Amino acid sequence: MRNQKKQKWPEAEANRLYLLASQAVEREFKLTRPVRPRFTLVLGFEGNQLDVNTGELRMAKWDRRIFADGVILFCMEQMLTPDTRLQLLRRTLLAAESVVDVDDKVARSEHMETPAVSPPGATHADNKP
Repeated sequence: MRNQKKQKWPEAEANRLYLLASQAVEREFKLTRPVRPRFTLVLGFEGNQLDVNTGELRMAKWDRRIFADGVILFCMEQMLTPDTRLQLLRRTLLAAESVVDVDDKVARSEHMETPAVSPPGATHADNKP
C-alpha cells in the first residue's frame, strides 16, 4: 500500500471487500482453491487505473466500488497460469483459422463469374451476343 497524499481510508472495509470480492470470483468459477490476488493499492494517484504489469490498483481517492472491481479484475488476471493462458491463446488462434466467415464466403461468391442463364423457352443460339 502506498498512500502518496496520506489520505484517510477504511482499512478494515478494504480487507472485508478484498475477501468478499475474492470469494465471489471463487463461487462464480466454482474454484476449489482460494484466489487471493496480489497487488499494491496506490492512493493519491492522478486518476483511477489498474496496471497488471506493475500489479498496482491506482486510485485518486478511496472508492469502495473501484477497489472491489479492482480486486475482481486482479483475481481474473491472476487465476490463469501462464501455461493455461498460452493454451487458451493457441486454441483461439486455431479456431479462428478453421472458421469460415459467412460474409467472407458471400463476398467471394459475388466476385466469381456466374454462367449466363437462358430465359425459359430460349434456345442456346439466343444467348449469343
